[in-house]
Amino acid sequence: MENNSKTSMSQSRRIAVNRVVLPDSSVLNLAVLELDYGVVTNIRPLTKELPFTEWVGGCAELHAETDGRLRAYKEGKIIK
Repeated sequence: MENNSKTSMSQSRRIAVNRVVLPDSSVLNLAVLELDYGVVTNIRPLTKELPFTEWVGGCAELHAETDGRLRAYKEGKIIK
């Protein structure tokens, strides 16, 4: 049986931004977002340089989907 590595690989990503606007309109400064297939799975303050973290910068806005999952947007485009 052939192993298709593209479908078996995780789509996890860790990004750092200057600001995060939460769904309740509160703001976090200097934060790290962990994404899995475009869904925010964790938010933490950026207190030190973390390995495998991509600096995106700017402001990310979090919006809750109808099923409660959070998605991150930057400049109106979804961050995947």
